[in-house]
Amino acid sequence: MGLRLNLLAISVIPIILFAAAMLGVVTRQTATLSAELGNLIEDRLVSDKQTALTNYAELAETAIRPLVKRQSNTAQSQQQAKTVLNAMTFGEDGYFYVYDYAGNNLVHPRLSELVGQNLWDLQDPNGNFVIQGLIEQAKAGGGFHSYLWNKPSTGLEEPKIGFALGIDSWGWMLGTGLYLDDIRGEVDLVNATIGRSVQRSFLWVMGFGLLAVLLAAIVVYAFQHNVQRTADAKLKALNSRIVEIQEEQSQRISRDLHDGISQLLILTRYSLEAVEADLNPAQIEQKATLGRSRGTLDRALTELSSIARNLRPPALDQLGLQQALMSLAEDYALQSKCKVYPDIQSLGDKLTEAGKSALFRVAQEALTNVSKHADADRVWITLRIKGKAVHLTIEDDGKGLRSKAHSGLGIANMRERLAAQGGRLDIHSLTSDGGTQVIGIMPLSSEPAAP
Repeated sequence: MGLRLNLLAISVIPIILFAAAMLGVVTRQTATLSAELGNLIEDRLVSDKQTALTNYAELAETAIRPLVKRQSNTAQSQQQAKTVLNAMTFGEDGYFYVYDYAGNNLVHPRLSELVGQNLWDLQDPNGNFVIQGLIEQAKAGGGFHSYLWNKPSTGLEEPKIGFALGIDSWGWMLGTGLYLDDIRGEVDLVNATIGRSVQRSFLWVMGFGLLAVLLAAIVVYAFQHNVQRTADAKLKALNSRIVEIQEEQSQRISRDLHDGISQLLILTRYSLEAVEADLNPAQIEQKATLGRSRGTLDRALTELSSIARNLRPPALDQLGLQQALMSLAEDYALQSKCKVYPDIQSLGDKLTEAGKSALFRVAQEALTNVSKHADADRVWITLRIKGKAVHLTIEDDGKGLRSKAHSGLGIANMRERLAAQGGRLDIHSLTSDGGTQVIGIMPLSSEPAAP
Protein backbone atom coordinates (compact mmCIF):
# COMPACT_ATOMS: atom_id res chain seq x y z
CA MET A 1 0.00 0.00 0.00
CA GLY A 2 2.85 2.38 0.83
CA LEU A 3 4.49 1.79 -2.54
CA ARG A 4 1.27 2.57 -4.37
CA LEU A 5 0.91 5.84 -2.48
CA ASN A 6 4.52 6.75 -3.23
CA LEU A 7 4.07 6.04 -6.93
CA LEU A 8 0.84 8.04 -6.96
CA ALA A 9 2.55 10.92 -5.19
CA ILE A 10 5.49 10.79 -7.59
CA SER A 11 3.05 10.94 -10.52
CA VAL A 12 0.62 13.50 -9.15
CA ILE A 13 2.80 16.02 -7.28
CA PRO A 14 4.90 17.08 -10.31
CA ILE A 15 1.73 17.51 -12.35
CA ILE A 16 0.10 19.59 -9.62
CA LEU A 17 3.21 21.74 -9.30
CA PHE A 18 3.35 22.14 -13.08
CA ALA A 19 -0.33 23.06 -13.18
CA ALA A 20 0.14 25.57 -10.36
CA ALA A 21 3.14 27.09 -12.12
CA MET A 22 1.24 27.37 -15.37
CA LEU A 23 -1.70 28.95 -13.57
CA GLY A 24 0.64 31.54 -12.09
CA VAL A 25 2.11 32.32 -15.50
CA VAL A 26 -1.32 32.65 -17.11
CA THR A 27 -2.60 34.85 -14.29
CA ARG A 28 0.46 37.11 -14.42
CA GLN A 29 0.42 37.40 -18.21
CA THR A 30 -3.31 38.08 -18.20
CA ALA A 31 -2.87 40.82 -15.61
CA THR A 32 -0.09 42.36 -17.71
CA LEU A 33 -2.24 42.13 -20.83
CA SER A 34 -5.15 43.71 -18.98
CA ALA A 35 -3.01 46.63 -17.82
CA GLU A 36 -1.46 47.18 -21.26
CA LEU A 37 -4.78 47.01 -23.10
CA GLY A 38 -6.44 49.23 -20.51
CA ASN A 39 -3.70 51.84 -20.96
CA LEU A 40 -3.95 51.56 -24.75
CA ILE A 41 -7.71 52.05 -24.75
CA GLU A 42 -7.47 54.94 -22.29
CA ASP A 43 -4.72 56.66 -24.30
CA ARG A 44 -6.68 56.36 -27.53
CA LEU A 45 -9.92 57.63 -26.01
CA VAL A 46 -8.19 60.53 -24.25
CA SER A 47 -6.45 61.44 -27.53
CA ASP A 48 -9.83 61.42 -29.32
CA LYS A 49 -11.33 63.66 -26.65
CA GLN A 50 -8.38 66.08 -26.86
CA THR A 51 -8.82 66.32 -30.62
CA ALA A 52 -12.55 66.93 -30.19
CA LEU A 53 -11.94 69.61 -27.52
CA THR A 54 -9.48 71.42 -29.77
CA ASN A 55 -12.02 71.44 -32.61
CA TYR A 56 -14.84 72.61 -30.31
CA ALA A 57 -12.76 75.44 -28.86
CA GLU A 58 -11.56 76.60 -32.29
CA LEU A 59 -15.14 76.62 -33.58
CA ALA A 60 -16.30 78.69 -30.61
CA GLU A 61 -13.41 81.12 -31.09
CA THR A 62 -14.24 81.37 -34.78
CA ALA A 63 -17.89 82.13 -33.95
CA ILE A 64 -17.00 85.18 -31.82
CA ARG A 65 -13.92 86.29 -33.76
CA PRO A 66 -15.81 89.01 -35.72
CA LEU A 67 -17.00 90.48 -32.40
CA VAL A 68 -13.46 90.43 -30.95
CA LYS A 69 -12.04 92.22 -34.01
CA ARG A 70 -14.70 94.92 -33.90
CA GLN A 71 -12.93 98.18 -33.06
CA SER A 72 -15.84 100.10 -31.52
CA ASN A 73 -18.30 99.50 -28.68
CA THR A 74 -16.29 96.75 -26.96
CA ALA A 75 -18.81 96.32 -24.14
CA GLN A 76 -21.63 95.59 -26.60
CA SER A 77 -19.39 93.18 -28.55
CA GLN A 78 -18.48 91.32 -25.37
CA GLN A 79 -22.14 91.03 -24.38
CA GLN A 80 -23.00 89.64 -27.82
CA ALA A 81 -20.10 87.18 -27.54
CA LYS A 82 -21.42 86.00 -24.16
CA THR A 83 -24.85 85.43 -25.70
CA VAL A 84 -23.37 83.37 -28.53
CA LEU A 85 -21.23 81.24 -26.19
CA ASN A 86 -24.13 80.64 -23.78
CA ALA A 87 -26.12 79.17 -26.68
CA MET A 88 -23.33 76.91 -27.98
CA THR A 89 -23.58 73.46 -26.39
CA PHE A 90 -22.71 69.97 -27.58
CA GLY A 91 -23.69 66.54 -26.36
CA GLU A 92 -25.31 65.98 -22.97
CA ASP A 93 -22.74 67.79 -20.83
CA GLY A 94 -20.77 69.90 -23.31
CA TYR A 95 -20.66 73.70 -22.98
CA PHE A 96 -18.29 76.71 -23.14
CA TYR A 97 -17.23 78.95 -20.26
CA VAL A 98 -15.36 82.26 -20.03
CA TYR A 99 -13.22 83.76 -17.23
CA ASP A 100 -11.26 86.96 -17.30
CA TYR A 101 -7.57 86.75 -16.47
CA ALA A 102 -8.34 87.80 -12.87
CA GLY A 103 -10.45 84.68 -12.33
CA ASN A 104 -13.94 86.24 -12.60
CA ASN A 105 -16.53 84.02 -14.27
CA LEU A 106 -18.24 85.72 -17.21
CA VAL A 107 -20.06 82.84 -18.97
CA HIS A 108 -21.27 79.47 -17.65
CA PRO A 109 -24.42 78.00 -19.31
CA ARG A 110 -24.87 75.13 -16.83
CA LEU A 111 -23.93 76.78 -13.49
CA SER A 112 -25.30 80.30 -13.91
CA GLU A 113 -24.80 80.98 -10.20
CA LEU A 114 -21.04 81.14 -10.83
CA VAL A 115 -21.35 84.12 -13.21
CA GLY A 116 -19.83 87.20 -11.58
CA GLN A 117 -17.93 85.25 -8.92
CA ASN A 118 -14.15 85.32 -8.59
CA LEU A 119 -12.95 81.72 -8.59
CA TRP A 120 -9.21 82.33 -8.81
CA ASP A 121 -8.51 80.24 -5.68
CA LEU A 122 -11.02 77.46 -6.50
CA GLN A 123 -9.56 73.97 -5.91
CA ASP A 124 -10.98 70.57 -6.75
CA PRO A 125 -11.11 67.77 -4.10
CA ASN A 126 -7.52 66.85 -5.00
CA GLY A 127 -6.21 70.34 -4.24
CA ASN A 128 -5.80 71.22 -7.93
CA PHE A 129 -6.24 74.94 -8.72
CA VAL A 130 -8.79 74.66 -11.52
CA ILE A 131 -9.18 78.22 -12.80
CA GLN A 132 -5.52 79.16 -12.33
CA GLY A 133 -4.45 76.13 -14.36
CA LEU A 134 -6.87 76.94 -17.21
CA ILE A 135 -5.85 80.61 -17.33
CA GLU A 136 -2.17 79.61 -17.35
CA GLN A 137 -2.81 77.36 -20.40
CA ALA A 138 -4.77 80.14 -22.13
CA LYS A 139 -1.98 82.69 -21.63
CA ALA A 140 0.54 80.17 -22.96
CA GLY A 141 -1.28 79.97 -26.29
CA GLY A 142 -3.84 77.28 -25.48
CA GLY A 143 -3.59 73.89 -23.81
CA PHE A 144 -5.17 71.16 -21.70
CA HIS A 145 -5.75 71.02 -17.94
CA SER A 146 -7.21 68.06 -15.99
CA TYR A 147 -9.28 68.38 -12.81
CA LEU A 148 -12.42 67.19 -11.01
CA TRP A 149 -15.67 69.04 -11.75
CA ASN A 150 -19.39 68.64 -11.16
CA LYS A 151 -21.08 66.76 -14.02
CA PRO A 152 -24.49 68.36 -14.76
CA SER A 153 -26.21 65.14 -15.87
CA THR A 154 -25.27 63.21 -12.68
CA GLY A 155 -24.48 65.89 -10.11
CA LEU A 156 -21.28 64.04 -9.16
CA GLU A 157 -17.65 65.15 -9.10
CA GLU A 158 -16.09 63.48 -12.14
CA PRO A 159 -12.64 63.68 -13.77
CA LYS A 160 -12.64 66.19 -16.59
CA ILE A 161 -10.15 67.42 -19.17
CA GLY A 162 -10.44 71.08 -20.14
CA PHE A 163 -9.01 73.03 -23.06
CA ALA A 164 -8.47 76.79 -22.76
CA LEU A 165 -7.75 79.47 -25.37
CA GLY A 166 -6.75 83.03 -24.64
CA ILE A 167 -8.48 86.11 -26.11
CA ASP A 168 -5.78 88.52 -25.08
CA SER A 169 -7.36 91.69 -26.49
CA TRP A 170 -10.25 91.25 -24.04
CA GLY A 171 -8.30 89.50 -21.31
CA TRP A 172 -10.57 86.45 -21.61
CA MET A 173 -9.96 82.74 -21.14
CA LEU A 174 -12.35 80.77 -23.39
CA GLY A 175 -12.62 77.14 -22.36
CA THR A 176 -14.55 73.91 -22.74
CA GLY A 177 -14.14 70.36 -21.48
CA LEU A 178 -15.16 66.72 -21.67
CA TYR A 179 -15.71 64.30 -18.81
CA LEU A 180 -13.57 61.16 -18.58
CA ASP A 181 -15.87 58.88 -16.55
CA ASP A 182 -16.96 57.03 -19.72
CA ILE A 183 -13.31 56.12 -20.37
CA ARG A 184 -13.07 54.68 -16.88
CA GLY A 185 -16.19 52.60 -17.58
CA GLU A 186 -14.69 51.20 -20.80
CA VAL A 187 -11.44 50.28 -19.07
CA ASP A 188 -13.34 48.68 -16.17
CA LEU A 189 -15.37 46.66 -18.67
CA VAL A 190 -12.17 45.38 -20.31
CA ASN A 191 -10.67 44.49 -16.93
CA ALA A 192 -13.87 42.69 -15.87
CA THR A 193 -13.91 40.71 -19.11
CA ILE A 194 -10.30 39.66 -18.64
CA GLY A 195 -10.99 38.81 -14.98
CA ARG A 196 -13.73 36.41 -16.02
CA SER A 197 -11.35 34.93 -18.55
CA VAL A 198 -8.82 34.37 -15.77
CA GLN A 199 -11.43 32.49 -13.75
CA ARG A 200 -12.33 30.31 -16.70
CA SER A 201 -8.63 29.67 -17.35
CA PHE A 202 -8.24 28.55 -13.73
CA LEU A 203 -11.01 25.95 -14.16
CA TRP A 204 -9.45 24.76 -17.39
CA VAL A 205 -6.05 24.37 -15.71
CA MET A 206 -7.49 22.40 -12.81
CA GLY A 207 -9.39 20.12 -15.17
CA PHE A 208 -6.35 19.50 -17.29
CA GLY A 209 -4.28 18.86 -14.15
CA LEU A 210 -6.64 16.07 -12.99
CA LEU A 211 -6.73 14.56 -16.43
CA ALA A 212 -2.92 14.69 -16.57
CA VAL A 213 -2.73 12.12 -13.74
CA LEU A 214 -3.72 9.49 -16.31
CA LEU A 215 -2.58 11.06 -19.57
CA ALA A 216 0.10 13.64 -18.76
CA ALA A 217 1.38 14.13 -22.29
CA ILE A 218 -2.11 14.65 -23.73
CA VAL A 219 -3.04 17.11 -20.97
CA VAL A 220 0.09 19.23 -21.48
CA TYR A 221 -0.51 19.43 -25.21
CA ALA A 222 -4.21 20.24 -24.80
CA PHE A 223 -3.51 22.91 -22.17
CA GLN A 224 -0.92 24.71 -24.26
CA HIS A 225 -3.17 24.59 -27.29
CA ASN A 226 -6.14 25.93 -25.35
CA VAL A 227 -4.15 28.77 -23.73
CA GLN A 228 -2.86 29.90 -27.12
CA ARG A 229 -6.32 29.77 -28.69
CA THR A 230 -7.89 31.64 -25.77
CA ALA A 231 -5.22 34.36 -25.90
CA ASP A 232 -5.71 34.79 -29.66
CA ALA A 233 -9.48 35.01 -29.25
CA LYS A 234 -9.20 37.62 -26.49
CA LEU A 235 -6.78 39.73 -28.49
CA LYS A 236 -9.03 39.59 -31.54
CA ALA A 237 -12.10 40.49 -29.50
CA LEU A 238 -10.35 43.39 -27.78
CA ASN A 239 -8.94 44.73 -31.07
CA SER A 240 -12.46 44.58 -32.52
CA ARG A 241 -13.80 46.45 -29.50
CA ILE A 242 -11.17 49.18 -29.85
CA VAL A 243 -12.19 49.72 -33.50
CA GLU A 244 -15.87 49.83 -32.47
CA ILE A 245 -15.12 52.42 -29.78
CA GLN A 246 -13.26 54.61 -32.29
CA GLU A 247 -16.14 54.45 -34.78
CA GLU A 248 -18.72 55.17 -32.05
CA GLN A 249 -16.74 58.17 -30.82
CA SER A 250 -16.26 59.51 -34.37
CA GLN A 251 -19.95 59.06 -35.19
CA ARG A 252 -21.09 60.76 -31.97
CA ILE A 253 -18.73 63.72 -32.34
CA SER A 254 -19.67 64.12 -36.02
CA ARG A 255 -23.36 64.13 -35.12
CA ASP A 256 -22.85 66.66 -32.32
CA LEU A 257 -20.90 68.97 -34.62
CA HIS A 258 -23.53 68.80 -37.36
CA ASP A 259 -26.68 68.95 -35.24
CA GLY A 260 -25.45 71.35 -32.58
CA ILE A 261 -22.77 73.89 -33.41
CA SER A 262 -23.48 73.91 -37.15
CA GLN A 263 -27.11 74.90 -36.60
CA LEU A 264 -26.11 77.66 -34.18
CA LEU A 265 -23.64 79.08 -36.69
CA ILE A 266 -26.31 79.03 -39.40
CA LEU A 267 -28.73 80.89 -37.11
CA THR A 268 -25.99 83.43 -36.36
CA ARG A 269 -25.47 83.97 -40.09
CA TYR A 270 -29.19 84.56 -40.61
CA SER A 271 -29.11 87.10 -37.79
CA LEU A 272 -26.23 88.96 -39.45
CA GLU A 273 -28.13 89.00 -42.76
CA ALA A 274 -31.20 90.42 -40.99
CA VAL A 275 -29.11 93.14 -39.35
CA GLU A 276 -27.47 93.97 -42.67
CA ALA A 277 -30.87 94.25 -44.37
CA ASP A 278 -32.00 96.81 -41.78
CA LEU A 279 -29.00 99.10 -42.31
CA ASN A 280 -29.32 102.34 -44.28
CA PRO A 281 -27.60 102.50 -47.68
CA ALA A 282 -25.28 105.14 -46.23
CA GLN A 283 -23.91 102.76 -43.59
CA ILE A 284 -21.31 101.34 -45.95
CA GLU A 285 -18.68 100.59 -43.31
CA GLN A 286 -21.14 98.66 -41.15
CA LYS A 287 -22.34 96.65 -44.15
CA ALA A 288 -18.75 95.81 -45.05
CA THR A 289 -18.08 94.63 -41.49
CA LEU A 290 -21.19 92.46 -41.53
CA GLY A 291 -20.17 91.07 -44.93
CA ARG A 292 -16.76 90.08 -43.58
CA SER A 293 -18.45 88.51 -40.56
CA ARG A 294 -20.71 86.45 -42.80
CA GLY A 295 -17.68 85.38 -44.79
CA THR A 296 -15.98 84.23 -41.61
CA LEU A 297 -19.09 82.27 -40.62
CA ASP A 298 -19.23 80.67 -44.07
CA ARG A 299 -15.61 79.54 -43.73
CA ALA A 300 -16.34 78.21 -40.25
CA LEU A 301 -19.34 76.27 -41.57
CA THR A 302 -17.25 74.83 -44.40
CA GLU A 303 -14.50 73.79 -41.99
CA LEU A 304 -17.07 72.32 -39.59
CA SER A 305 -18.64 70.32 -42.40
CA SER A 306 -15.22 69.01 -43.46
CA ILE A 307 -14.34 67.96 -39.89
CA ALA A 308 -17.69 66.20 -39.39
CA ARG A 309 -17.44 64.44 -42.75
CA ASN A 310 -13.92 63.18 -42.04
CA LEU A 311 -14.97 61.87 -38.64
CA ARG A 312 -17.96 59.97 -40.02
CA PRO A 313 -19.22 60.65 -43.57
CA PRO A 314 -23.05 60.80 -43.62
CA ALA A 315 -23.10 58.99 -46.97
CA LEU A 316 -21.65 55.87 -45.32
CA ASP A 317 -24.63 55.54 -42.98
CA GLN A 318 -27.33 56.89 -45.29
CA LEU A 319 -26.37 55.75 -48.80
CA GLY A 320 -23.81 53.00 -48.30
CA LEU A 321 -20.17 52.31 -49.05
CA GLN A 322 -20.42 53.01 -52.80
CA GLN A 323 -21.62 56.61 -52.41
CA ALA A 324 -19.26 57.23 -49.49
CA LEU A 325 -16.26 56.17 -51.60
CA MET A 326 -17.48 58.28 -54.55
CA SER A 327 -17.75 61.29 -52.24
CA LEU A 328 -14.28 60.56 -50.83
CA ALA A 329 -12.86 60.37 -54.36
CA GLU A 330 -14.47 63.69 -55.33
CA ASP A 331 -13.18 65.43 -52.19
CA TYR A 332 -9.66 64.05 -52.73
CA ALA A 333 -9.65 65.20 -56.36
CA LEU A 334 -10.64 68.72 -55.28
CA GLN A 335 -8.08 68.93 -52.47
CA SER A 336 -5.11 67.40 -54.31
CA LYS A 337 -3.41 67.74 -57.69
CA CYS A 338 -4.22 64.15 -58.64
CA LYS A 339 -6.70 62.90 -61.18
CA VAL A 340 -8.92 60.30 -59.55
CA TYR A 341 -10.53 57.46 -61.49
CA PRO A 342 -13.21 55.71 -59.37
CA ASP A 343 -14.64 52.35 -60.47
CA ILE A 344 -16.86 51.38 -57.56
CA GLN A 345 -19.40 48.56 -57.57
CA SER A 346 -22.53 48.66 -55.40
CA LEU A 347 -22.43 45.97 -52.70
CA GLY A 348 -25.93 46.19 -51.21
CA ASP A 349 -26.11 44.15 -48.02
CA LYS A 350 -23.26 41.79 -48.88
CA LEU A 351 -21.03 43.35 -46.20
CA THR A 352 -21.66 44.04 -42.53
CA GLU A 353 -21.73 47.66 -41.38
CA ALA A 354 -18.47 47.09 -39.54
CA GLY A 355 -16.93 45.67 -42.72
CA LYS A 356 -18.05 48.70 -44.74
CA SER A 357 -16.60 51.07 -42.13
CA ALA A 358 -13.30 49.18 -42.15
CA LEU A 359 -12.97 49.38 -45.96
CA PHE A 360 -13.86 53.08 -45.95
CA ARG A 361 -11.19 53.82 -43.33
CA VAL A 362 -8.66 51.87 -45.38
CA ALA A 363 -9.50 54.04 -48.40
CA GLN A 364 -9.11 57.20 -46.30
CA GLU A 365 -5.73 56.14 -44.93
CA ALA A 366 -4.46 54.96 -48.32
CA LEU A 367 -5.35 58.29 -49.96
CA THR A 368 -3.70 60.14 -47.08
CA ASN A 369 -0.50 58.15 -47.68
CA VAL A 370 -0.65 58.95 -51.39
CA SER A 371 -1.03 62.65 -50.60
CA LYS A 372 1.84 62.68 -48.08
CA HIS A 373 4.39 60.36 -49.69
CA ALA A 374 3.66 59.32 -53.26
CA ASP A 375 3.90 62.58 -55.26
CA ALA A 376 1.44 60.95 -57.69
CA ASP A 377 -0.44 62.44 -60.64
CA ARG A 378 -3.17 59.80 -60.92
CA VAL A 379 -5.04 57.58 -58.50
CA TRP A 380 -7.39 54.67 -59.27
CA ILE A 381 -10.03 53.54 -56.75
CA THR A 382 -11.69 50.19 -57.48
CA LEU A 383 -14.28 48.23 -55.48
CA ARG A 384 -15.20 44.77 -56.78
CA ILE A 385 -16.62 41.47 -55.57
CA LYS A 386 -14.17 38.69 -56.41
CA GLY A 387 -15.20 35.20 -55.45
CA LYS A 388 -16.24 35.17 -51.80
CA ALA A 389 -14.66 38.49 -50.83
CA VAL A 390 -14.78 42.22 -51.62
CA HIS A 391 -11.56 43.77 -52.96
CA LEU A 392 -10.90 47.49 -52.45
CA THR A 393 -7.89 48.61 -54.52
CA ILE A 394 -6.11 51.98 -54.32
CA GLU A 395 -3.42 52.43 -57.01
CA ASP A 396 -1.19 55.40 -57.73
CA ASP A 397 1.57 56.25 -60.19
CA GLY A 398 3.83 57.87 -57.57
CA LYS A 399 7.26 57.08 -56.18
CA GLY A 400 6.38 53.64 -54.85
CA LEU A 401 7.08 51.94 -51.55
CA ARG A 402 10.59 53.33 -51.32
CA SER A 403 9.18 56.71 -50.38
CA LYS A 404 6.52 55.49 -47.97
CA ALA A 405 6.39 54.34 -44.36
CA HIS A 406 5.50 50.78 -45.29
CA SER A 407 5.41 49.66 -41.68
CA GLY A 408 4.14 52.90 -40.13
CA LEU A 409 1.21 53.49 -37.79
CA GLY A 410 -1.24 54.16 -40.64
CA ILE A 411 -0.46 50.80 -42.30
CA ALA A 412 -0.77 49.05 -38.92
CA ASN A 413 -4.17 50.67 -38.32
CA MET A 414 -5.41 49.48 -41.71
CA ARG A 415 -4.27 45.93 -41.00
CA GLU A 416 -5.90 45.94 -37.56
CA ARG A 417 -9.24 47.26 -38.86
CA LEU A 418 -9.42 44.62 -41.58
CA ALA A 419 -8.19 41.80 -39.35
CA ALA A 420 -10.84 42.65 -36.74
CA GLN A 421 -13.50 41.86 -39.38
CA GLY A 422 -11.73 38.79 -40.78
CA GLY A 423 -10.06 40.62 -43.67
CA ARG A 424 -6.47 41.35 -44.66
CA LEU A 425 -4.33 44.02 -46.30
CA ASP A 426 -1.95 43.52 -49.25
CA ILE A 427 0.54 46.17 -50.45
CA HIS A 428 2.55 45.85 -53.68
CA SER A 429 4.88 47.89 -55.83
CA LEU A 430 3.51 48.11 -59.36
CA THR A 431 6.84 48.57 -61.16
CA SER A 432 10.49 49.06 -60.30
CA ASP A 433 10.13 52.74 -61.23
CA GLY A 434 7.25 53.48 -58.90
CA GLY A 435 3.56 53.11 -58.29
CA THR A 436 1.88 51.40 -55.36
CA GLN A 437 -1.16 49.15 -55.05
CA VAL A 438 -3.00 48.85 -51.73
CA ILE A 439 -5.63 46.09 -51.59
CA GLY A 440 -8.11 45.65 -48.74
CA ILE A 441 -9.82 42.27 -48.83
CA MET A 442 -12.98 41.69 -46.81
CA PRO A 443 -15.00 38.44 -46.79
CA LEU A 444 -18.69 38.68 -47.69
CA SER A 445 -20.99 38.78 -44.68
CA SER A 446 -22.37 35.29 -45.36
CA GLU A 447 -18.94 33.74 -45.97
CA PRO A 448 -16.17 32.64 -43.53
CA ALA A 449 -13.20 34.92 -42.86
CA ALA A 450 -10.42 35.20 -45.41
CA PRO A 451 -7.29 33.10 -44.68
